[in-house]
Parts: sequence; structure tokens; C-alpha cells
Amino acid sequence: VLDGIRDSAGPRRARAPWLPPLPSSVPLERVAVAGRIALGLADEPDRQRQEALLLPDDAPGLVILGAAASGRTSLLRAIAQQLPALPVRVPSDPEAAWDTIVGISREGDRRAVLIDDIDALIGRLPADYATEMVGCLERLVRGARADGRTVVVTAARVSGALARVIDLLPHRVLLSLPTRAEHVAAGGDGGDFVRDLPPGRGRWDGMLVQFAHPSAPPSPSPSPREDPTPRSWRPADSPSGVTAAVVGPGGDLRALRESCARHGARLETLGEGAASGGLSDIAGSARPTEPPVVVHGAPEEWLSQWRALADVRETHDLLVGAECLAQFRAITGRRELPPYALEGAGRAWRVAAHGPCERVLLSTR
Repeated sequence: VLDGIRDSAGPRRARAPWLPPLPSSVPLERVAVAGRIALGLADEPDRQRQEALLLPDDAPGLVILGAAASGRTSLLRAIAQQLPALPVRVPSDPEAAWDTIVGISREGDRRAVLIDDIDALIGRLPADYATEMVGCLERLVRGARADGRTVVVTAARVSGALARVIDLLPHRVLLSLPTRAEHVAAGGDGGDFVRDLPPGRGRWDGMLVQFAHPSAPPSPSPSPREDPTPRSWRPADSPSGVTAAVVGPGGDLRALRESCARHGARLETLGEGAASGGLSDIAGSARPTEPPVVVHGAPEEWLSQWRALADVRETHDLLVGAECLAQFRAITGRRELPPYALEGAGRAWRVAAHGPCERVLLSTR
């Protein structure tokens, strides 16, 4: 039996009829292609080759599905390093994420958008906000190809309304998932399921792929929306000098008192004759009050004082505690959702008369 084939260059071993197994790790530089987004090293045994897997040029984006520690975030970072312009990375904080996604939909920012753990992010939002954010994401993905934008999201599973967003992304990476049922639900073939795949190993259109990991630490991408901490509210912010504060059960009335004391404002309680009657008098005044006045009451108290509430909407500022989301539309007369605010964290919404609504911080404790 010949051990090799001899030619003019000396002995040469016969080529093995199979490829070596995929490596357990593929650094980005091994598969990188200038001007393209490389995803990893694909195994194609039928063609006797292992080649770089590239995202199609016309792809509006992709979804990366996998369990914890499966390599989702690592692949997302590898993709970010190959984008021609600095992408918009949606923060994990729900307040900052809300601001970022709503801001993109309103401003028409055409940069690539990267969202890690999108299912966890949606799950942390109240139902109204989750529905609105899914709607924003749907519009974002639907317009991605026309806008020349790439949208990349990662998730542990597909469920509920989020499935509509995932289905709009035609390309899918399937990393390790806990069960065959979850693998099939994510769009995989049950026959391809392998339990406990190593990080970064998965499927793309049925092909086995070792997906790339970034070759360097992720670069920061500063954004004005990445710091979710709202600015501190001051009673003097109201042009009229009068603020109507709506504080619900569990609201931070102590923080409101402290803020008024710190800024020299007078705090009154709605329902006292002077307070409810005084609002109508102040509304007709051409001058801001000195010192500032804050009149506070529960949502049902304000709704029962319909005349005073009408004066507030026309002339004064409304300060609505984040715990009053259910009554926000009835109190303010506005249909749109306010910016998402964490409940129980000293947050409130400042609604200016005929002006914008912003998230503010009552206390800096």
C-alpha cells in the first residue's frame, strides 16, 4: 500500500476524504471580508469545503436565537465591528431603550440598530409600552431595506407579539437551545437538534456554522439616550409658577415635599378651599406666582375637581407620578403614552400646558 504519491517534489500524502471538524472558536479576522459582514465559518461537507459565511448584501438584518451563554452577544459584537458606521446600540435599561427606539422612529436615523436580549427587554415593560415598542420595531424592520438600515436582534425565545418582529427578519441564526421543541419553535429542523452545543456553534439555513467572536473588546458607542437618569424637577420650572401634582397610592409624596422645601415652594393639598379655588384665580393672572405653588392630590381627587383640572391643562404644569400611568390619559387629556418611567423610583412626568411631556426625577436620594 502506498503511503503517498511520489512526484518530482517528493512524497505527498493522499487527501483525506473528509474535512476536519469545525474549530471550537473562530476569531473574526479569520473570516472577515472587506466590505461585507462575515458571520462565521460554515461547514459544507457535501461540497467538501468550509468557507466564510457572509450576510447577504440586501439583507435588512437578522435575528440571533439561543440560550444563555450560547454566544448571542459575542456574535452581535462581531457584527458591530464590521459595520461601516457606528451603530445604534439599544441599551438594556428599559427607560433608555424606550427613548432610543422611539427616537429612531421619529427622527429617521438610518444607522444600523443592534438590540441584545430583545425578549427580556420587552418583558420588562408594562403591557401598553410593550405593545407600542413592538409596533415601533415592526415599522423599523419593515422600512429597513428601503432605508438601507441593518437591524440585528438577539433573543432567547420567540413568543407573543415579538414573533411578528422576528418573522419580518428573513435570516436567522440558531445557536444552542435547551430543548428540541424550542429549536423547532425557533424555526429549526428537529433532526438538526444537538443538546449542549459549544458557545458560538449553531445553524444557518440548515448548515452547521461556528459563528465568529469579536477580535477586540467592544468599542463604546456614546449616545445621549444611554443615560436614562432624568433631570431633576424644580417647582420653578412652571412658567406660571403653579404646578398641579398628581400623586397616587405608593407615590413619593415625601420626595415632593423635600423638593418643594429645597426650592422654597409652597405645598398645598387639593380639596382645601383655597387650593382648588385659588387655581382658577391664578390661571387668570398675567404674572408667575412668587414663591412657586405646588397643589397635590390623588388622581380621583383631581378628576373630581374638573374645573380646576381644566385650568391646569390650559395654563399650568402638571406633575404626574409614574404610579399614575393608568390615569395619565384621563388627567392630562392626551392620548399618546408618556416616556416610559420606572415606578417606585422617584420618577414623574412633567406635562407643560400646550407643551411637551418629559420624564423627571422628584428626588435625588
